[in-house]
Amino acid sequence: MTIRKFIAYTALAFLSACASAPPTTVIPTPVRQQPKPELPRVAINSLATYQLFFPKSGRSGSSVVLTKDGWVLTAWHVVADEQTGPFLVKAEDGGKMVARMGKVMHIERNHDLALVKFATRFPYTVVVGDDEALFQGDSVYHVGYPYNFHKVVIPGTVASLDWTDPSEKGSNSPNFNCLLVSINLGHGSSGGGLYSGRDGRLIGTTDSLYQRYDPSDTEPKYSMTLFGFVQIRFIRAFLDRHHIDYRTTFEEAE
Repeated sequence: MTIRKFIAYTALAFLSACASAPPTTVIPTPVRQQPKPELPRVAINSLATYQLFFPKSGRSGSSVVLTKDGWVLTAWHVVADEQTGPFLVKAEDGGKMVARMGKVMHIERNHDLALVKFATRFPYTVVVGDDEALFQGDSVYHVGYPYNFHKVVIPGTVASLDWTDPSEKGSNSPNFNCLLVSINLGHGSSGGGLYSGRDGRLIGTTDSLYQRYDPSDTEPKYSMTLFGFVQIRFIRAFLDRHHIDYRTTFEEAE
């Protein structure tokens, strides 16, 4: 066989092999799915959050369960016109709205706090935190019923640990020091709980909205939305005065 024939034969054999070989399958490198970070105790805190609804006035608000025997915390302004006696409220249990009988037992107007006692038991409670575990810039989340929607969870950031009203235009804030949080809430959220992003403990309840804007703007757009929350030390003092057996550890809450 001459060299020319050998080269031609080799080239023909190579082309035949390429034509008959199956196409190469490129297997993509699998991308590892990163698990989404879960807010601490968000499921239980959500189950321990109830909507207060008053048929006569059509008003509504949010509340948190403190004890399984029926003590519930909310904002005073939520129940301010509903204190004449027992009232029916709506509570969401597993997606089903049920009526429960409750009565306002204790209030503290200065810190916008109220305690409602229900005759029935609750399966879940929140765990009450303290001020020492909270820092400026911490992540937090709120559970409530804004605009009479279904229960929602909204994240936020601590802007100030001990904020006072600067008496600026556009302020609608309490006359006491409060926890200021950068968060977007709506009407109906009042009385809902604010929880630590570190461990899921209750660190405040919704009280007021503080919005700052530029008065020279003919169509002002809010540059930031800040909510004032009742600090947990005021809440604990209120509960202690009325001998509420709230939970401070996760073991107690189980």
